[in-house]
Amino acid sequence: MFADPWLRHCLLLVWLVSAFAFGTEAIAYPLARELGGGPPLAGVLMAAIALGYATGATVLTWWTRPAVRDRVTVPLAVLSGLALLPMFAHPPAPVVLALLFC
Repeated sequence: MFADPWLRHCLLLVWLVSAFAFGTEAIAYPLARELGGGPPLAGVLMAAIALGYATGATVLTWWTRPAVRDRVTVPLAVLSGLALLPMFAHPPAPVVLALLFC
């Protein structure tokens, strides 16, 4: 895999995006408490992340042509990380859920 530049870039992209995206799951309970919820909200936060992944994967694999998919993979991966930046503004729970879904 590391000999093929395209596969190497895909693998590195998955590693980097996953490192940031899955970190949110590690802090789901403290985040839920900060937002005024508890275990139920923590579960909903983690479900929003999983639903976002499933939705994105479905759209990209079933409804997008391969040429378009290859062209938008990196920008979408970057945008998925940038979607978490508004979290620094301490938005309310519904906004956090939307950001995690993205």
